Amino acid sequence: MKLYQKLYLSFASVVSLMFISSVIIWTTSQTLTDTQTEIETDDVPGVIYYMQLNTTLAEIETNLLSYLAGEESSKHEFHKAHKRFNLVLSDLKPLESATISDRDKMQKITDLSQAIKNQVNTHVFNVFKPSMQKSAFSMVDQLENQQAAQLSRLLNRLKQEEFDDAMRSGDIQETLADDLPGVKLYFDLFNTQAMMIASLTEYVTGELDEKASFEQASIQFKNHLNALRPLEKRNQEIRDLAQVEQLFKAIYQGAQSVFEQYDPSASEQAKQIIRQLRGTHFKELKTILNRSTDEEKSDSLSALTTLSEGMSLMGNVIVIATFIAALLSMLIAYKLSNSINQRLNTLLTVSKRTADGDISTPKLEPKGKDEIDELAHASNDMTSSLNNLISQIGQLAGLVNVASEEIARSNDSISTRSQASSEQSTLIATAIEEMSTSIADVARQSQDANTQASQAKELALQGGKVVDQTISEIDDASQAVQKTSEQVINLGELGAQIEEVMGVISSIAEQTNLLALNAAIEAARAGEQGRGFSVVADEVRTLAERTSQATNQIVETVQTIQQQTTHAVNAMQSSVDKVSGCVHSAQQAGNSLYAIVDSATSIADMVQSIATATEEQSVVSREMALEVVKIEESSKSTYDDTQLASVEANKLSEQAHALSSSIGQFKVR
Repeated sequence: MKLYQKLYLSFASVVSLMFISSVIIWTTSQTLTDTQTEIETDDVPGVIYYMQLNTTLAEIETNLLSYLAGEESSKHEFHKAHKRFNLVLSDLKPLESATISDRDKMQKITDLSQAIKNQVNTHVFNVFKPSMQKSAFSMVDQLENQQAAQLSRLLNRLKQEEFDDAMRSGDIQETLADDLPGVKLYFDLFNTQAMMIASLTEYVTGELDEKASFEQASIQFKNHLNALRPLEKRNQEIRDLAQVEQLFKAIYQGAQSVFEQYDPSASEQAKQIIRQLRGTHFKELKTILNRSTDEEKSDSLSALTTLSEGMSLMGNVIVIATFIAALLSMLIAYKLSNSINQRLNTLLTVSKRTADGDISTPKLEPKGKDEIDELAHASNDMTSSLNNLISQIGQLAGLVNVASEEIARSNDSISTRSQASSEQSTLIATAIEEMSTSIADVARQSQDANTQASQAKELALQGGKVVDQTISEIDDASQAVQKTSEQVINLGELGAQIEEVMGVISSIAEQTNLLALNAAIEAARAGEQGRGFSVVADEVRTLAERTSQATNQIVETVQTIQQQTTHAVNAMQSSVDKVSGCVHSAQQAGNSLYAIVDSATSIADMVQSIATATEEQSVVSREMALEVVKIEESSKSTYDDTQLASVEANKLSEQAHALSSSIGQFKVR
């Protein structure tokens, strides 16, 4: 029997055992799958749906309470929640239709939810409107904060004025008959209007009998107002009472609007209906949903317990089957290993001796027909072939050794000649490179000289422009100085004219002084009649003296100005002469710069020619250097190739020797 047949037979027994255990596991798995399907499609969805119904029912109840609290938008939320409740219920019905009791339960839930919706629509949404309640509260709040507050302030002021009048009045009879009764009536009016607002507020909060209280307080307010009219006779008091009556009417009419538009009993009726629904329909529906949720949870737990037990059974089967299969595999492996081990050891011994170079061992003699025996026949064939091959390789190794030595000697000769050629090329390339570098330096310096010459030309041109501009500006300055000199001369002439005018003014001042002196003498002769004229004459003489002094000061100042003007004229004339000299010097500098420009231009042209020539020589020398470098590289490449060939030839010789040595290690038959 072949080795693979033995193996197949051994593993077939193990596979049969595994197949039996798989059938058992598959059967158990089917049962567990059915249980899992029931959990996934019935129990768990049932729990979730019942919990969703419970949550939605709580949301419906919350929306109703929010609606009663004044949130009219909760009506829309109520209908949305009720719609979601019906949708969840429609998803739940297919899961709860297996028995008559389940179908009756679904119908009961449907009827209760529909009854809640109908009663809420009829007795809550159609009766009670939070917007009307908010409007009524808003109207009452407006009356309280506007008309009632204004009336309270007015009554407090009028009461205080009556009290102040009573305190100021000296007539006891008037105080007792008018002021104090007025204070009391104003106080009663204040309390009565407060009672009206309080009754109206309690009415909108649900106290229906407060409407009659409001009417009674209104009548009392009118009576107090009528009793107050005979006591208030002044025009302002009459106007104040008219304003009180007007505010009272506004409050009364506003209250009537609240009574007509809003019925607090609707809110109480809606609250009563919702309380009844929470105590009956909601309570019963919650009981059904909670009980059903608990039942579904119990079914789920029971199914999960069954699933866990089945998984435990499958685990036990797998462990037992694995243990038996392992034991059987170990037994088969032991028997097969004993059958194979001895023959493999013999083959291993022959293989190791062959690996050590000893192929002179005798041939194996297999007795069976399996794969190991075939391997023994193949080992015998391999050793015979190796004997023949090693003998042939030994003969070839000797021939290769002789040929490699000849190749090595030829390569050494070629290498020597290539090295000498490379060294000469290197010397030539170095010399040409140095010459090329020198030519390049000359070209670069010529180019720099050309650049410097061009810059000198540009600078000379700029200097010429600057000199021209300087000449122009100096001419302008000379003309300006000349004009200034003329103006200063004119100023000196004006100073002389001022001096003449000052002489005239000084003469007038002296004459005025003499006239004042004569007037003083005549006044002295006149005695008492001429005293006033004497005072005037003194003032005129004093003025004449001040005029004379001022004239002298002006004359001195004008003389000083004339002296400074003369100095300035002389200095400006000197500046004009110097400026003229600068103009002449600047013109000469400009002519010199233009001559420098012409010379720089000529130098730049010559330097440019030199730079061009040296650049061409540099290019030619670089091309020569490149050609010599190529020759050098070719020589080096030839030298390297011969060196490599020599190394390879030596390696080949060494390998041939090594091959001969290796072949000598083999022991052939």
